[in-house]
Amino acid sequence: MFYTDNWISTWVLENITSQNEFIARIAKFLSEINSFGQMWLLLAIVITVVYSIRKKKASLYLIVAIIPVCLIWALSEYGLKEWVGRLRPYQEIEGFTAIYDLINYKYPSGASFPSNHTLVSFAAAFIVFKFDKKLAPYAYVLAILIALSRLVLGAHYASDIIAGMGLGTLAGVIASLIADKLSPKVDNFINLKIENRKKKNATR
Repeated sequence: MFYTDNWISTWVLENITSQNEFIARIAKFLSEINSFGQMWLLLAIVITVVYSIRKKKASLYLIVAIIPVCLIWALSEYGLKEWVGRLRPYQEIEGFTAIYDLINYKYPSGASFPSNHTLVSFAAAFIVFKFDKKLAPYAYVLAILIALSRLVLGAHYASDIIAGMGLGTLAGVIASLIADKLSPKVDNFINLKIENRKKKNATR
């Protein structure tokens, strides 16, 4: 596995990353917009607002589902990664650092396994799939592109990304199960508060 990982990352460096600065810059953009899952959080907020306005009532499924994903991310970032302690491709394969300097990309810190960019992205994509299947293809295309950006930049090996996909899907399943139970209660509580306030304002 480690030999295959090294071969794949070396091939990507020699045939993709170092041959096309534009692709490297696109990979940088995709990685940076999701450094801490902030892009998915923003999308969750936007989708929640849009759906709540359309339905004329609060629908916080996505927001509720984010919380367990954040906890699983923290366990991976400060637990699993530290325990495995794997070096990143750019630390072991000569050539990636030159690309970083060229595109002004900040050197990734921490251990390599698993890819938390991928973990969060696939967790979010699964949650979006559960929330609205019409949005799922867009979410998964974006998640795949973010995962590939990590390979292109030499921030992760292929097995790091595959592990991130698996753990992310598991995180999405867990988060969705929790949201299925808690979201209706949260929605009912907030919508009741909104209705009571409307009634109070109407009687003034």
